[in-house]
Amino acid sequence: MLDATMQSQYPPSSAVARRSLTHHFFLLAISALTFLVHGYHPFADDAGLYIAGLKKLLDPTLFPVGMRFILAETRIESFYPLVIGVTKLFGGSLESALLLLYLLTLIAFIYGAWYVSGLITDCRFCQWTAVCLAGCLFTLPVAGTSINIMEPYPGPRSFVAVLSLFAVGLALERRWIWLGVTLLLSATMHPELTIFTGSFVLVLSLLERHKAAPELPIPQLSGR
Repeated sequence: MLDATMQSQYPPSSAVARRSLTHHFFLLAISALTFLVHGYHPFADDAGLYIAGLKKLLDPTLFPVGMRFILAETRIESFYPLVIGVTKLFGGSLESALLLLYLLTLIAFIYGAWYVSGLITDCRFCQWTAVCLAGCLFTLPVAGTSINIMEPYPGPRSFVAVLSLFAVGLALERRWIWLGVTLLLSATMHPELTIFTGSFVLVLSLLERHKAAPELPIPQLSGR
């Protein structure tokens, strides 16, 4: 009887491993479906500016005129040195580096949705529904901002979106040191968007702290 109780409370490590592998399989499958549905558009919208700046940094002889505006961003965003470093690992293939980074941010976004939804609810069905919804709305424009939730190309905003998801999860878990590291990494990618993330995380932390605070008993006046 005791053994049965122990097994119900502490499942065998093989069962935990199989469950973990199943979760990774479905998360990667949802990532693949998200990629197939939303596609990959490396030269759309602002990606043209990013790629022009990257090509200029890789080959200074390109675009001798009119690059001051584009190169101004390369001095404050770590996105450019990251892409250039990955490009050199691929033997100078910028297209391969951009595709790899796009796939990594897409997969990290799906895993971030799984991470945050797991902290909000214990219902597995609700958790998987949240992940699938995140994949469906991957490139949905946010109302009134003209900015997509995730861009169909690699860029600073995509990295910040992923880091923002994990920042929310870390705030819910009250892992303040890792939250600070995450916000710092986000700030090196896109300082302006990190302000929005930091503001949201601050409000969320205050609300969670208010909910966790014990309620003081209200004294009742006894009437005669």
